[in-house]
Amino acid sequence: MAAKYERIANDLRQQIRSQQLAPGEQMPAQIELAERYRVSLPTIQQALGVLQAEGLIDAVHGIGTYVRAPQAAHPPDAGPLSVGEGQGAAAVR
Repeated sequence: MAAKYERIANDLRQQIRSQQLAPGEQMPAQIELAERYRVSLPTIQQALGVLQAEGLIDAVHGIGTYVRAPQAAHPPDAGPLSVGEGQGAAAVR
């Protein structure tokens, strides 16, 4: 059985992916989440820490926690640099 914080993180992750919590939206206050899930603040903080480490949310100290916009899976490929291009060329010579 998953720990409480993991179950909460899974639930919030699902809400973010389904856009019940939309990009740019402020997450509910930690105390509100603690009451909703009937757990302590440290448990909520641990769940939010998991989501922050995954890049799903950003916490702004004293302001709140916000859902991040989805990131592209892979940056576009600019192709390989040939010798002599870019800033590292001097080191290659």
